[in-house]
Amino acid sequence: MGQWIWCEQKGGKGGEEAVTSLKDLDSLLEGQEYSVHAQSILGSSAEAPDKAEDKEVELLIDRLDTYLEDKSLTTSKPRIAAFPPPFEPIPCKPLFFDLALNHVQFPSLDDVTDTKKGQGLTGIVKGWLGGWKK
Repeated sequence: MGQWIWCEQKGGKGGEEAVTSLKDLDSLLEGQEYSVHAQSILGSSAEAPDKAEDKEVELLIDRLDTYLEDKSLTTSKPRIAAFPPPFEPIPCKPLFFDLALNHVQFPSLDDVTDTKKGQGLTGIVKGWLGGWKK
């Protein structure tokens, strides 16, 4: 814009040419501004994998929600998940051992049970055939 004012003040030729060149320069600067903005966005996303490569990369199972081009996944030993998995406590029923069973004395059942006496020939036959009960 300053060049256009200088041309008009001198009264020289090229006022129209200066205006068109300024408009071209303005559009060029606007394009460069968008280009720099896009490069800054791409640069910030390109820096994220570099930071991840500096430190030890997490296992794939721990970072499923983020996209990261990890070249170690294409090697012969990819870092997908920890094997064997770490132990975790789980709830379960408690185990009870009956330790008092060895110290319990049960009552005698001799008076309740009758000893069988010989029943003769019919008792033997019934015993052979399975014995019918009343």
